Amino acid sequence: DLLDKFNISKAQVEYVESAAENPHTNYCHIYVAGLAQLDKLMKEAMRALPRLQAPALIMHGSDDPTVDSRAADRIYRAIGTEDKKFELVTADRHVIVNGKGCDDLYRHIGDFVGACCLQVEKGLEPPIAVPVGKPDTSAAQIASAPRERVTS
Repeated sequence: DLLDKFNISKAQVEYVESAAENPHTNYCHIYVAGLAQLDKLMKEAMRALPRLQAPALIMHGSDDPTVDSRAADRIYRAIGTEDKKFELVTADRHVIVNGKGCDDLYRHIGDFVGACCLQVEKGLEPPIAVPVGKPDTSAAQIASAPRERVTS
């Protein structure tokens, strides 16, 4: 459970302070209720990954201080398509699309997307997902759940 990883429970605190890597885009508070919803969403996404049949590129920072690279490897292995790549990017930050080396990262992503476009042009477009049984609506329920308005 994600809350256990942060060593908190809903009953203890409303939020925890965060030393944001990118304070101009990240929050300085991490709300416990939001973490609980994120945990549900992550579990739902992991259950859906085996149905993914589109080309996939998973990239992760080698020294990410926020998320262990083994999580990216689990995601990579769970994806159903054989047309997938895992790239461990040399970076000591969580947000690898900003900062040193991001131009090379963007080029690599562009090359991957370009290769996917060539597949489509050649008529080799794979389906995005293969339906399996009755769809699980919990992710949609999470997305449509009422939210508290936070004011400062």
